[in-house]
Amino acid sequence: MKNSVLVDVGSNEENVYIQHRHNGQKSWLGLNDISTEGNFTWADAGLVNWTAWEKNQPTSFGDEDCTHTLGFKHNYKWNDAKCSDCHPYTCKKDMNECDPASPLHRCNQICENTLGGYTCSCRKGYKLTTDGYECRKGKSDFIVIINLIFECGSHLKGRQETVFIRDWILARAWS
Repeated sequence: MKNSVLVDVGSNEENVYIQHRHNGQKSWLGLNDISTEGNFTWADAGLVNWTAWEKNQPTSFGDEDCTHTLGFKHNYKWNDAKCSDCHPYTCKKDMNECDPASPLHRCNQICENTLGGYTCSCRKGYKLTTDGYECRKGKSDFIVIINLIFECGSHLKGRQETVFIRDWILARAWS
């Protein structure tokens, strides 16, 4: 598959799922120690936070630099093996969450696709709202508050009441 890598596994649930896709037979994972013997890394350079090595594995016996699953007959464990061995495999491909056709795309201005996710940001003069997706003009809150003061001002009695209301609104807007 173009622009894809061998799958990584980060939990027991993912491990079981991948092994069931291959009917419990041996299959390749993206875990290897090709760069540094004994230091296993994922093909996509992701962190190794979880493993399911079989007892006394990995051994690195005879240039065993790649990792395959052992299947459900071996309790979903893993083994290191020669990379030249032939096994089925599962690949993964990062999706572009910034694609407007993606159901995950929620940014209303600038969307930056990242490995495994995305981030939203705003053009100059706008600020990201607390939901992390929407952008609003940077001073819109202040303009609304000033408009409220002027609209309310005609109904207020006396300068003291007007100042109190103005200060109350401004204190809540900027806290």
